[in-house]
Amino acid sequence: MGYLIAAFLGKEKDKFKWIGTVLPGIVTALIFLMGFRIGENEEVVGNIGTIGFQSLVMALVSMAFTLAATGLLRRALGYDRYGLRKKNGGAEEAAEVQDRGKKRKSKLFSKSTVRYLTAVIAGFILGYLLVIKTGAGMAMAAAAALDHLRFPEIVGSIAGDDTIMAAVRTVEETKELMEKIRHMLGEA
Repeated sequence: MGYLIAAFLGKEKDKFKWIGTVLPGIVTALIFLMGFRIGENEEVVGNIGTIGFQSLVMALVSMAFTLAATGLLRRALGYDRYGLRKKNGGAEEAAEVQDRGKKRKSKLFSKSTVRYLTAVIAGFILGYLLVIKTGAGMAMAAAAALDHLRFPEIVGSIAGDDTIMAAVRTVEETKELMEKIRHMLGEA
């Protein structure tokens, strides 16, 4: 919807430059709240060692396969490591890209990445995120169904492959929501 509005107001885009400044703060606040809710989930906190290790392994495996697939696809399409076509003799362009890369400061994390990670960790510790595990590849459908149920406790949700993170307003509402979901699934 935002895309259509922005496309329609194309000439008026100068009036909306402030959105780029405000957006990181809004995303940080949302992630903070989601992390806050996770921290309130006793089951997640009790299993944080197992969950953390499994998440690390899944992230590393995903990154390894993504890098391998990207490298194979890049080679198959005839691009060098700078994204330039090898066949067109892009040596000058490659040197220019390489020089630009050297001029940038080398940082492990950007400021926004640190902000987002801090917000997730703080939200997790304070207990405002509810984590829901699903079958492989089912999280998006389950999150859509969850959104369709319009639980008033849920502020927002993010779905991955087999996990949903739902931001909830209060610790008490998180517990109530967990009970509602368990009851719906016949686990209560």
